[in-house]
Amino acid sequence: MMADKLGVAPHIIERVLGHASGLGRIHITYNRADYEVPKRIALEKWADYVLEIVSEKQPAKVVQLRGV
Repeated sequence: MMADKLGVAPHIIERVLGHASGLGRIHITYNRADYEVPKRIALEKWADYVLEIVSEKQPAKVVQLRGV
C-alpha cells in the first residue's frame, strides 16, 4: 500500500520495515543513511491512510451476518 497508494519509494519502505534487502552488497556496506525524514514522512502518510479508513467519514464497509 505504501508504494501503490501512497507513493513511497521502495527503498524507504524497506528501511521502515528494517530490511536491508533489495540493496546490493556495496549499498549495504557504504550507505549508512538512516533516512529519518523520509521514513517519518512515509509513516505519517500511512497513519493518515489508516485514519481515513477507520474514520466516520467513510461509509461503513462492515456487513452484518445472520447468526447460524
